[in-house]
Amino acid sequence: MPGTLRPRILVVDDNLSIHNDFRKILSGRAAESPELADLESALFGASAESLDEMCFEVDTAAQGQEGLQKVLAAKEQGRPYALAFVDIRMPPGWDGVETTLKLWEVEPDLEIVICTAYSDYSWSQTVARLGRNDRWQILKKPFDCIEVRQLASALSEKHRMRLEQRAYQEGLETLVQGRTEELRKANEALIAARDEALEAARIKSRFLANMSHELRTPLTTVIGYSDLLSRGALDADGGKAMLRTVTENCRHLLDMVNGLLDQAKIEAGMLSLEPKVFDLIALFEDFRESMALAARRKGIEFKLECDPAVPRVVSADPTRLRQILNNLAANAIKFTERGEVRVRVAAAPANGLSEERKFQLEIAVEDTGIGMAPSDLKSLFQPFQQAESGATRKYGGTGLGLVISRQLAQLMGGNIVVESKLGAGSRFLATLMLQKAPEHLLPLDPAASGKSADRPGMRGTRILLAEDNSVNQKLFSIILESAGAHVTAVSNGSEAVRAATAGTPERTPYDLVVMDMHMPEMDGMTATRKLRGEGYAGRIVALTASALDSDRRECLEAGCDAYITKPIDRATFLRAIEEALCGVALNA
Repeated sequence: MPGTLRPRILVVDDNLSIHNDFRKILSGRAAESPELADLESALFGASAESLDEMCFEVDTAAQGQEGLQKVLAAKEQGRPYALAFVDIRMPPGWDGVETTLKLWEVEPDLEIVICTAYSDYSWSQTVARLGRNDRWQILKKPFDCIEVRQLASALSEKHRMRLEQRAYQEGLETLVQGRTEELRKANEALIAARDEALEAARIKSRFLANMSHELRTPLTTVIGYSDLLSRGALDADGGKAMLRTVTENCRHLLDMVNGLLDQAKIEAGMLSLEPKVFDLIALFEDFRESMALAARRKGIEFKLECDPAVPRVVSADPTRLRQILNNLAANAIKFTERGEVRVRVAAAPANGLSEERKFQLEIAVEDTGIGMAPSDLKSLFQPFQQAESGATRKYGGTGLGLVISRQLAQLMGGNIVVESKLGAGSRFLATLMLQKAPEHLLPLDPAASGKSADRPGMRGTRILLAEDNSVNQKLFSIILESAGAHVTAVSNGSEAVRAATAGTPERTPYDLVVMDMHMPEMDGMTATRKLRGEGYAGRIVALTASALDSDRRECLEAGCDAYITKPIDRATFLRAIEEALCGVALNA
């Protein structure tokens, strides 16, 4: 084709006149051989100009050794010869057969045409030395010009097709190898995913077994002591002690449920913070009192050292901060048999932040407890995993506290790291990014610092309680009436709607509705929407056992003014009701 490289042909012959003959036949010089041009034109039906398109690039060598050097040079240039015409007799060097064998050693794909008069080697002798293959042909002397041209064209095309086929085959092999490697990697990834899933299932199964134990232990206490109390066979002091134990175990159960809920939020990416302004120093003092009591029960010391540079009034999530503190300190106390647990609190500048009010709170919790081995540290902050199982059996726990605490610390712009040595205690360092707040923004309510407290102001108020569970209905009524409220109880949403709308638009019969969200006949969500749809303007507080952020949003969107989750804390419950009565939205 025009514009393409011409096939390269090598002529190896000791007769120089033969070189010229091959050039005339193969180089496309039709003007130098009019008779040949006319013959090819008649044979192939082509013009003299088109015959030049069938020409070849011809090189010559007088001896086999010279031919070998030219083949090597052409190979290095990346333009190998397609075909070599080799004379059978080339004294005094290699003969044609030996030359062919030498050329094939360096260029196995080279097509060979042996030019012979059968005066030196017979056909059988030539085959015996060159073998039976398709890489060589015989051209009998004296040769015909058309035959030479035809051999050159056919064998050059054959050489080209062989190279293309090999390249295609190599490409296929490369493709197959690449695909095989991809499949191998995919298979390895599937095996790894399977192993990871099996390990996760094993860890969760172990966690559930441990959780079952953790739940059954306090439940045994609650059920057993409640049974004894119901029999009335104990004196007043003994009964009070049992009630305290029941309360403590119930709170422990609640902590476990909250931990599971927080872990579910972490896995769903729904764990969030609710910043507010509060007294940080008051929170630490309250924390010191509760942890010191727990430490005294174990016969160890608890110390809190707070740097004077720590700001008093800050903006952050006090509930989540207290949760981190409680988890770290309770964990240290649990694993310390003798000695002390020491908490050091300090403030550091917030490096890299332009806001002047930002600062880094550093909380170091150190203990003289059992410590941990390096192997335990690797899985310490993994969900559903705990340190060595023997320690778990001895000290108990769900293994979620540290996981949740680190996640909370990271949400607060910090982290939790640990240093520990087996038998020598541990040191947990929590860093949190907080913001200073002006003192005049500090709420007067001490509950904003993390404490709960009863508040006056409910006496004489009229409250409608919608709760289908008779035990809870009685409990909530007693709590509200003990605070001075007048309570009317109903058992479903339909009754709540009728009771709440029994008055006039100017004077509703109740100052506030406490609405359970899950009730038969008509649930609290539907009842609230119906009341708001009918123009009811009174205060409505949602009461529900659902504690996800999405549940809270749904209640508020339905028209509730506040949101309280079960199980309730008496002081927190009353505070939420009072806040709602005062027109302050509060989610307890």
